[in-house]
Amino acid sequence: MEQFILTAALEGLEAQKKQIEDQIGVVAEMVQGYIKPVKFSELTPDERRKVLPVVEVKRKISTEGRAKIIAGQKKRWAAFRKAKKKGKK
Repeated sequence: MEQFILTAALEGLEAQKKQIEDQIGVVAEMVQGYIKPVKFSELTPDERRKVLPVVEVKRKISTEGRAKIIAGQKKRWAAFRKAKKKGKK
């Protein structure tokens, strides 16, 4: 009976040892990643995505597009003023 208990305890400790070694490996990789500088050109595209922050590109509007927006806004304001003059609003 005592042999069975000791064998079970040994198996449990071995499992814990493996988990701890795995955790040590993860932390060691993190420490090496912070200490060891890596050239950006040596990274794979997937690694580059992890390193670089996600930047949203600001959309730029063309001069023609801006002119259309201005014309539409002027048209809406003209209609608003016309309606206001008639007493609808």
